[in-house]
Amino acid sequence: ELHKKETAFRFLTLPATTKEKLSSAWGVTYLIYTICALSILTLLLFFSNIVGQLFFNADPLNMATLTEIYLNSVLLFYLVFNSVFLLGAALFRQYNFLKTAFSIVLFFIGVVVLSGIIALVYGPINISLLSPAFFAITSNSELNRFIFELLHAIPLTALFLWISYTRLKNRQVA
Repeated sequence: ELHKKETAFRFLTLPATTKEKLSSAWGVTYLIYTICALSILTLLLFFSNIVGQLFFNADPLNMATLTEIYLNSVLLFYLVFNSVFLLGAALFRQYNFLKTAFSIVLFFIGVVVLSGIIALVYGPINISLLSPAFFAITSNSELNRFIFELLHAIPLTALFLWISYTRLKNRQVA
C-alpha cells in the first residue's frame, strides 16, 4: 500500500523509476491476471468437455461458442477499468477500491443528470458521436467493431495511466 506509513517505504524507496513501478503494477494487474484467468477458463472448458463426453454423452463445447459474448470487448472493457482502478489506488488514501467504484457511479449519475438537463433545455437531441455510424462503420464485421472499440479504449486507458503516473510522481517528490 502506498498510503500506509508501514508499507509505503517499500514502494517509495524501490530503486526504480515511476514509469517502471507503474508499468509493473499494470503488468501484474492486467497482463498476468488476464493470461492466468484465460488459461484457467480454457482448462476448465477442457475438463468440462471431458467430463461431459465421458459421463453425459454431451456434445463438446469449443472456445468459439463461448466467446460469442465478444471476448475482445470484455478485455478492452477490463483494460479501461483496470487503469481507472490503478488511478484510484494512487489517488485515494483509504478504501481506494470503494471510493473508486463510488466515483465511477457518481460520474455516470452526473452524465445522466447532465443529459437530462440538456434534453429539458434544448429538447431531445440526437448526437451520436460514439456510434459506429458516425465513424462510417456500418458493416457488422467483428473487425470493424473491434477497431471502433479500440479507438475508444486505448486513449481512455492512456489518459488514466498518465494521470496515475503523474500522481505517483508527485507522491514520490512530496
